[in-house]
Amino acid sequence: MWLLIIILIPSIICSFLHLYHLISKRTLRVALNNHPIIALICTTFFIQLIDIPLYIHYLRLGYVWPQTAVYCIIWWNTDGPPFGTM
Repeated sequence: MWLLIIILIPSIICSFLHLYHLISKRTLRVALNNHPIIALICTTFFIQLIDIPLYIHYLRLGYVWPQTAVYCIIWWNTDGPPFGTM
């Protein structure tokens, strides 16, 4: 669990900086070869911000908490579909 947290924080920072670099410079933003890279970084950034913290919380407690349908639907929708887009 701690290894995931130690790796997650620099990973989020690097993804944000890389995405900022690609979006802030017009020549990089309009180049068609960078569009799939930007989409991939956005997808993985979304996973890093939502799915991995939920998984770390599950590993810490040993069960899903709070045990509500909305929580499970959010986790299920952020876990499966983004990998299909990659």
